[in-house]
Amino acid sequence: MSREPVRILLIGNDRSLIDARRLLLERAGFAVIEAGTEQDAMLRLQSTVIRGVVLCSTIDHLERQRITGNLRQMQPSLAIMWVSGRESHPADVVKWAKSQID
Repeated sequence: MSREPVRILLIGNDRSLIDARRLLLERAGFAVIEAGTEQDAMLRLQSTVIRGVVLCSTIDHLERQRITGNLRQMQPSLAIMWVSGRESHPADVVKWAKSQID
């Protein structure tokens, strides 16, 4: 019997970045759910068991802080990664997910 894949929520505005991260995470065995807005992310978190969230660098810093706070209120133990466009490589998301969630 195989276990169900760990679900990760991607929140961002750039389709190409979301697609690249989705592909890498799915190849690594994770199930990926997307949200384009904070409201959509909260709805997804309420309706699905999610173990980790990736906040894309395309989201404003203050908005990422607010989203992180709201996510933590809903699920305090949730693993959350803030992606920095300058410093991170798409594969860094997979490394993070394997070390923090899997």
